[in-house]
Amino acid sequence: MDAAFRDFKFSPDGNFFYFRRATTSVQDTWDVYRAPVLGGNPLIVEHNVDSAIAISPDGKRIAYQRDNDPDVGKFQFLMANSDGTGEKMISGGPLTASNFYLEWSPDGKRIAMTNGGRRAGPMQVMDLASGKVQDLTALQGFSFYNVAWLPDGSGLVVQYQDLSAGVNHNQIGFVSYPAGQFHTITKDTNSYETLTLAADAKTLATVQSKRLYTLHSIPAAGMGANESSPAIPQQQKGLMNFAWAGNDGFFLAEDNHVVRVSSDGSNKTPILSNVAPSYISVCPDGRTLLLALVGQGGGIGTNVWRINADGTNLKQLSTGTADTAPECSRDSKSVYYGIRTTYQIEREPIDGGAPDTVPGTPIPNDIISGHYLDISPDGKTIVLSVDNGGAVGIVKIALLPLDVGPQPQVRVLAANPAISDGPRFTPDGKALVYPIRQGGVGNLWLQPLDGSPGRQITNFKSDVIPSFRFSPDGKTIGVLSLRTEADVVLIREARQASQ
Repeated sequence: MDAAFRDFKFSPDGNFFYFRRATTSVQDTWDVYRAPVLGGNPLIVEHNVDSAIAISPDGKRIAYQRDNDPDVGKFQFLMANSDGTGEKMISGGPLTASNFYLEWSPDGKRIAMTNGGRRAGPMQVMDLASGKVQDLTALQGFSFYNVAWLPDGSGLVVQYQDLSAGVNHNQIGFVSYPAGQFHTITKDTNSYETLTLAADAKTLATVQSKRLYTLHSIPAAGMGANESSPAIPQQQKGLMNFAWAGNDGFFLAEDNHVVRVSSDGSNKTPILSNVAPSYISVCPDGRTLLLALVGQGGGIGTNVWRINADGTNLKQLSTGTADTAPECSRDSKSVYYGIRTTYQIEREPIDGGAPDTVPGTPIPNDIISGHYLDISPDGKTIVLSVDNGGAVGIVKIALLPLDVGPQPQVRVLAANPAISDGPRFTPDGKALVYPIRQGGVGNLWLQPLDGSPGRQITNFKSDVIPSFRFSPDGKTIGVLSLRTEADVVLIREARQASQ
């Protein structure tokens, strides 16, 4: 498994730094480490931590969150000594109320919290003496990410996302405390991924990133030793996803709109604008698109919507806060989608109606780890990637039979240890294909269901694979590759710029 690290943070005395390291190839389970700044082996501080950590001003305590442990669908807000000992639960609740980014105030009396883009929602502050949590600021259609307190506690610099501008165009703003007034610091076409404030609060360091997507079309049998020629040339986007439009075109979900294009990227036709799509699929009959839209219709979460392929009749189907990865049944009459907070799969009529939970989900002793699901060509089985969600997560493949009673027998298969996202069925239903990541490079792996050896079927030399799909006729695989370019930038006098 390629090592993945995130959420680096220095201790207040500058002697140590903390970080999280993924324990699974799909990067859904993380441990916290602490390492001496002047060199030495990193030591594990805590296992199975699902948020960034906050460090108290005196450096003696850390705060963090753990999800789905011990109860699926719930979180715990925890504190411990800086070395991980003395762990204590402070509060908890349903995952729909959870947060991700935590920052201790300079006076040590409160912690600022944001949900880190899990849904549109407020920035909150917890008073540590009482345990009371209050909203500091909430803006319609905004998500908040990293935060940093000003040294005098008069406000916070925050990384934010305005969903009206599309998904993953992160900007930087300022929120006053305790008034909660919000001002922008940046508002441009770049995306800012982190933030660190200098001790005098006059300089802000951040990472400015560009996401470069390329859509490839390759033979369904694979590339062999050949390199792929792009179907649609590389382009900068905040986020991009795709689905086939017949066998010679694509629907693209990009930034804040959905379009239809020819297979070479020409003849672009708008389908839907002023939305924040995070996922797109097409029903087998070709007449209906399914979308996961963030913050649509005044909501604060991600919901499943449907729209006709010509852009008419947009309709909301789900009403949760973390509903994602919608896929049509093979007869195009039903939609299946995942619920990230409970790890269930729901099914409801394509034209809307009461959903029901697919029997067998959540899968006992495992949680769904991939970003999507797939349905077999005969319509009888759902395939997912799962892991045990523990300190040492091992990603597996789960085959869940449909409509066989209230307690279906789930078949679990070992996966290539380098698996990086969920599998899809091949058009003949005899094998699975999924992305793997080795040396920072993504490729596709084919795994036969009869137990015979698998093989790599693409030959990419760079980039990772966030999405792929077989064409309706099964002759071609559309592969979306992603390269991220990043630069560290300094923004000076950030506080003055916000006023």
